[in-house]
Parts: sequence; C-alpha cells; structure tokens
Amino acid sequence: MAAEARPMDEDHARALPLVVVIEDDPASRKTLARVLRPGGYEPVLYDFAEAFLSSPPQSSPIGLLLDVHRVACRDSSCSAG
Repeated sequence: MAAEARPMDEDHARALPLVVVIEDDPASRKTLARVLRPGGYEPVLYDFAEAFLSSPPQSSPIGLLLDVHRVACRDSSCSAG
C-alpha cells in the first residue's frame, strides 16, 4: 500500500513535522492519524514496512511508530522473532 497522506496545501504540509506510521491494521492506522494530526504532526501511513522502504516520504520524518507485534513484512524475508 502506498503512503496515505491527507491532502493539504503545500505550505501547510511543509510546516508540520512528519511521523511515519507502519501498522497493518487499518483501524489502528486511522486512529493513530487522528491522534497525531491535532497534536501538530502530519502522519504518513503505511500498512507494511516494505511499502515504507519502497516509497519513503520525500521529507525526513521526525519519528516512527511501528507495530511491534508484527515486524510488518508480508513475506518470509522479515520475521517477528
């Protein structure tokens, strides 16, 4: 899945610090985005780590929220340990 970012004007998007969220559960991704936006952060959402690695945000994020119960790869190249 490509990154989900809320469309907004370019000046506003640059003003907000980016936080990458990697979470396979759609409801959890949506909830995290709803918490981050009012806090002054622009979430960039991914469903798997491989999606992030293949298409990282163009601007440097200030943080990363990663689903710790799942390393977030769809194939056997990653494992939860």
